[in-house]
Amino acid sequence: MSRFNSDENKDRLPSWVSAKDVARRNNENRVLFSTKEHTEADSFYDMAQVAYKCSRVFKNYRANSITIKVESPKMGDKVSNDVWLLNTYAKVSGIKTKLTATSIIYHMPRIK
Repeated sequence: MSRFNSDENKDRLPSWVSAKDVARRNNENRVLFSTKEHTEADSFYDMAQVAYKCSRVFKNYRANSITIKVESPKMGDKVSNDVWLLNTYAKVSGIKTKLTATSIIYHMPRIK
């Protein structure tokens, strides 16, 4: 039996469709943010990549915020000094942190 035809996967899209949709939404929402917001998001994204060197880091543009997502952070990354500095910077800068079962998401709200 094909994994795409099973009952549990019938409502799921192939991963390439999801990736294409995320890229489309990022392009649509990118224009909603100012140059200053792009610069701040880029520098925070760079800091996150340095802090979480063993994990994948993504930057997504949403309608109301720019999110930096750390996918499946490794234990060695979580206890590093760089992560502590990143979280301190996020707290001081008003960047909201959301912990999920599999990732850490930093929300940088849009300035209206």
